[in-house]
Amino acid sequence: MIELLIALGILALISTIVVLIINPTQLVAQARDAQRVSDLKRIDTAIQLNRNSLDETLIGYDTLPDNIVYVSLPDTNSILTDNCGTSGEYSLPALTTGWQYRCVASLTNLRKIDGNGWIPVTFTSVSTNPLLSLPVDPVNNSNYYYAYTKSNGSATVIESNKYVNEVASIDGGTQDNYFETAPITWIGSGGGSTGIGGEHWDAVDDVVSDDDYLNYIYSFSSNEQIDYYTLQNVFVPLPDRTSMTVHVQGSGCIVSLYFRVGVNVIAAPQAGGCNDLGDGNSIRPGRVHQETIGNPNGGDWNQNDLDNLEVGIGIKMHTAGYPGAITRVWVESRAGEILKPESDISVGIEGVYYTSGDTYTGHWGKVDEPLADSVSYVWTPSITEKRDTYTLSNTLVSGTTINSVIVRMYSHGCNPRPSLKLGGTEVYDESGAGACDRPALRSNWGLHESPAMSRPGGGSWMWADLNNLQVGAGIRRDDVFGYNGEISAVYVIINYDSGSRLILRPDGDVTTNIESAVP
Repeated sequence: MIELLIALGILALISTIVVLIINPTQLVAQARDAQRVSDLKRIDTAIQLNRNSLDETLIGYDTLPDNIVYVSLPDTNSILTDNCGTSGEYSLPALTTGWQYRCVASLTNLRKIDGNGWIPVTFTSVSTNPLLSLPVDPVNNSNYYYAYTKSNGSATVIESNKYVNEVASIDGGTQDNYFETAPITWIGSGGGSTGIGGEHWDAVDDVVSDDDYLNYIYSFSSNEQIDYYTLQNVFVPLPDRTSMTVHVQGSGCIVSLYFRVGVNVIAAPQAGGCNDLGDGNSIRPGRVHQETIGNPNGGDWNQNDLDNLEVGIGIKMHTAGYPGAITRVWVESRAGEILKPESDISVGIEGVYYTSGDTYTGHWGKVDEPLADSVSYVWTPSITEKRDTYTLSNTLVSGTTINSVIVRMYSHGCNPRPSLKLGGTEVYDESGAGACDRPALRSNWGLHESPAMSRPGGGSWMWADLNNLQVGAGIRRDDVFGYNGEISAVYVIINYDSGSRLILRPDGDVTTNIESAVP
């Protein structure tokens, strides 16, 4: 009997040690990652085999657009031609300019191989096709899904630390947290924690206040967009981790804060998360939100939980029309331990801005930010109007009806006068005639928003117009108080269909009659 008790005690001790050493959440994640790698290799192999058939044609493949990212998520609005990453269907990582997401299959059709599945290719048109159905991600939500492009092959986000380190980081791709069958170009290079401008985590990892919004992420969407970041690992054990608090400083509308460990998520909706700053024009200073959130795995926090903790931030545009913006994010333990973002996991928030990244030599790069600031702008000392004209970022978004086209500009000085130019014809907004912005503080910029602009040349706005549209911005010096005419930001707002909004920002110079620019 004594020997039996001793044996049972030893077994209990071994079991405890095994549970402490092995992270069951990571083991489950590793199993899913193994399936992901296998599935994507099957998809690419099937396409290559079918394309190499000598006497049969893989129907649908040759007509796939090169700039579309097909994802394994079901269509939710019955519009198969819209960008499901920006239409409000899903919060997906921001894409390289010119690319769009497509969700082209209903939930019941996702796995079909007859041309109606999530990859719109008729696999059954080739008799040697090895696929019985299209694989989808084992989780298949806005954080974990499969993606396919004609030009870049297949890719998916990897979930476990083991597969990130041993598979994704050495697969020859551009993203350290993706498994890629070929290097993907539809998300900007990076993905590791090198701090290259363009990575969202690096724009929000400041511990000190960034009230001047030198680096930030932003969203013009009226629907919640979400980023998830990994946090720097905690190597020094601390005794008190019964609570963890996430802090976020930003403006606009902060919708929810999230903690995620593995597949377990706890969301903390932010009631009153929209900052009403009084004048409706400025989005500064940013308000600090904080929320103590429990362990998604339940119970107190342990070392494995913290080493695998991810923080999520959900933001959207303010009803007054200015963007949601986040300038810093950090997590703090009850013991005062600070964890900062160190890499992107999923980037669903549409924009990121780095002051240090503004290296454009033209005027357009001084006014293309979504937020007015005193770091970059164009200016004139002239008491008569000076104007710049800019090309606008092209859009592949397609809607049904354009309801209105509005120009918004942030300026100092007098007579702000935006315009729109199309095919050699230009229309002007004269509603700012006689108006002067005389700021009490240098950092305060006057907002001028045009009424709905008519189409240059007459008639109704068409989607084809947007890819040829140019925006103009005119300003003059305030000859009474001596302020130079200055423009810090200008962009075009397209309101279309039922409550949808598109933002077009300058991406090139047409004319630069405004004399000077900073920097």
